[in-house]
Amino acid sequence: MKHSQILKTAILILCTIGLLVSGYLSLSHYRVFTDITHQSFCAISNTLNCDTVSTSAWSVLLGVPLAVWGILAYGVFLWLFLLFETHADENNKPGLVLFLLAAGFCIYSLILAAISTFLIKSYCIMCMALYAVNFGLLITAYIRIRGQGFRAFIPRLKTETGIIFKHRGGIAGLGTLSAIALILIFFFPAYWNFDAAACLGPLPKGVTEDGHPYIGAKNPRLTIEEFTDYQCFQCKKMQFMLRRLMAAHPDRIRIVHRHFPMDHEVNPLLKEPFHKGSGLMAMLAIYAGDKGRFWEMNDALFRLDLSKGEFKIADLLQEAGLDTTTPAAEIFTQEIWMRLREDIKTGLEHEITATPGYVIDGKSYTGQIPPEILKKTLE
Repeated sequence: MKHSQILKTAILILCTIGLLVSGYLSLSHYRVFTDITHQSFCAISNTLNCDTVSTSAWSVLLGVPLAVWGILAYGVFLWLFLLFETHADENNKPGLVLFLLAAGFCIYSLILAAISTFLIKSYCIMCMALYAVNFGLLITAYIRIRGQGFRAFIPRLKTETGIIFKHRGGIAGLGTLSAIALILIFFFPAYWNFDAAACLGPLPKGVTEDGHPYIGAKNPRLTIEEFTDYQCFQCKKMQFMLRRLMAAHPDRIRIVHRHFPMDHEVNPLLKEPFHKGSGLMAMLAIYAGDKGRFWEMNDALFRLDLSKGEFKIADLLQEAGLDTTTPAAEIFTQEIWMRLREDIKTGLEHEITATPGYVIDGKSYTGQIPPEILKKTLE
């Protein structure tokens, strides 16, 4: 096999891998927000967790998931490669544009790796596979032009871009790709925006006899006792989806809320720092509950994006309809602290080891509720 043929095959394989992995990540991003039972195979630990990366604010750019942009980017690279292969001189294959495009991919990979390291503090294995693809494309593109070097950079760049505009396929492809990008930016559905507050609607709300807030049916067929953490995305996702079910079947399901922050400062289950501050968030929700505004504060806390900085208590109080001048000493009291510890103790007694945790008819479930239980209730 000729040297050029090996490079051609390598580029085609790398682009194919990039398209397949980006396609998987796009589907996974959609399912993690919309499928009540979905969990990625690469959600391995706190450090290696595709779902954590997918659910961060950094997974979307210009209103479109990064993985979808990845499909378009590898499609552009493949289109340019095939265009150059079809219309260029056999002995002088263009590669400068491809090299610059691959270099851009690699720079963006380094930026995303830095975001994962310092902001999200979790890594996606499939994303790292794309980083490898990007550097593979850079290497193959460099080898392709190595003999030509970087002499006459501007003239060669003009020649290669001229190939795109000289041929009908190039102009049509450029127009199509531009149209796709604009359609994505203006019309891509924001399925990741959970508006749990909109699901409250006319659903009954109250407090159980033992003092825990509930939402849902007054005489339910199914009562779900939830143990949640305000820094747990799966908790937010499950609560949103359960509320949609309750809105559709208001006389069948009730959720009773309990706190189980996975914060090493309040939860004896944790031996190392994790979800720092979620204990204080739970205490803030308990305080709001005492003022009759639990679900408003609950939703405000779940809407927080902690990956972009710390939150202000006054802002949360305002969002929940409470007095923003309330001093912290009146919120984080010993009495509220003891009530939080009681919730955690109850969760441990039910053998809750992670969030979200659920107790239904005395039986505990972690992560999600078995679909058959919900199906039986709704039929």
